[in-house]
Formats: sequence, structure tokens, C-alpha cells
Amino acid sequence: MTGHLGGLLRIDDQTVLVRESQTRGDWTWGIDYYKFRGRGGNSTENFLGADGLFEVRLNLGGEIQKKSLLFQSKLDWQSDRSLLTQCIKLSTWREAAFVVNYTSTGFNAYALDDVIRSRGNRSSGVQPLALADYLGNHFLMCLVGDDELSYNARTKTLVWKDDSGEMISTRFRTRHRLAVNVSAPNAVGSHHAPKQIPNDQIYDHRMEATNEEILSLPPGQTKSSLKATRKALVLTYHPDRMNEFDELERLIFNRRMAEINNAYDELRVKQGQ
Repeated sequence: MTGHLGGLLRIDDQTVLVRESQTRGDWTWGIDYYKFRGRGGNSTENFLGADGLFEVRLNLGGEIQKKSLLFQSKLDWQSDRSLLTQCIKLSTWREAAFVVNYTSTGFNAYALDDVIRSRGNRSSGVQPLALADYLGNHFLMCLVGDDELSYNARTKTLVWKDDSGEMISTRFRTRHRLAVNVSAPNAVGSHHAPKQIPNDQIYDHRMEATNEEILSLPPGQTKSSLKATRKALVLTYHPDRMNEFDELERLIFNRRMAEINNAYDELRVKQGQ
């Protein structure tokens, strides 16, 4: 199903004349599709928890700017322990990852937190969003995704900025990804080599996120919204709910809970509470 979706979305390069921009001229865009290799103990999916990546790509005269969103896909998801494990791993990029579910009536998107809170059981009241709405109104509107997260198809390398501010990369064998490619005329860019790590160190390098992003807070949050959001996240990631998980999953849960508490404490101080 994921391959079929990617095939439908694939578009050859298109040219658009842009007048209202500092970089005026002909911009080109296109959509490509690739999917991560998902079989075997050393597969990309086994480490990332993702089996693909959506990418908006902008080429400004040679300077490449990207915004990416990892995804895990399922066919008619009902109850799936493996999906829960995959979402826990994906929480390393929590603000730039989601779940796609293919059904006979359409393609739906689910937030990681909702899937984890449900313990992989869709019948627990998890609310979907149409995939088109999620990509159009959340991803492209910069409510989800990350511009420091990217995938290099040539070197088969995933790159992101971790919570220490360091650029990190890890290499995988992959087959597919999904990309939107845009090219604009004449601009000068710079390139920085990220630190390369082995796949099994991924979870030590949580993707960088602001306190507001960690707590999923909108701009201008109030005292009550801060407390309510933290309470919902505690129900999802609290250590008391970890008895069923293995050592790696408990480690990731503990890290999510620590960052949630730290973000909450810092925002309370900021608000003068």
C-alpha cells in the first residue's frame, strides 16, 4: 500500500514562475518516493520505527533546504503490539513522526502520542485525521516535521539535530522515500558535516525540540493549558505504565518523561508560577 501511495504521488519536475520572493525566477518542484527497507533484524525500520519519510525539498540555486516527517504505515490497523514498539522508537523524533493507516475508506493519520497512549489498540478511541489534511494543514503549515531532519538518498543517511545542538547522522540500507523537490534560481549555501553514529546509538540523540514542542503547546499557552497538557503526556509516558515493555522501551519512556518534566518546569518558571 505504501508503494502504491508513493507511485500515485510521484510527479516529474514542474516549473513555476515566482515573482513575490527575494529569489525571483523559475522554481522547479517534483515529488519522489522511497520506502525504508523493513525486513530483518538489521532493517532500517527495526531501528527507526519508521518505514518511510515525507520530505519537502527546496533548492535555492544550489542550497538545499528540507523539511521532513517520518512515518510508520499500517494496513487496516486494529490492535498491534509491534506498532506500539515502533512508535516508542519513533518518539526520538516525536515532533516529526506519525502513523499512516490504510483502510478501505481512505488513508488516515495518527499522532504518535495517541498510538502510544492507546497501547497500540485503535478501538480505545484514538481519533484519526485524513492523511491529506494532516500533510496539508499540519506538515506543510509547519505544525509537525523538522527542517533539520533529512534523508540523503545517495549516501542512504538520515541526518538530524539532536537536543545538544549537534548534527547527527546514521546510515541505512534503504529502497524508498517520499520527497517533494523544489528548485529556485541562484543562491549560495553552506554545508556542514554531521557526526556519524551507529544505528544502535540513535536513541541517545533525541531530536532537538523547544519546550513548547515537547509539550505540544500552541503559542500563548495558559497556566491551565500547561498543566492539562502535561497531565495527558504523563498518562502516556509515566514509568508506572512500563511493566509490559522491554529494557530499550523503558529507557526511551524514561527519557521522554524526563524531557516532559524538564519542559514543564522551565515553562512554569517562565510564566512565573
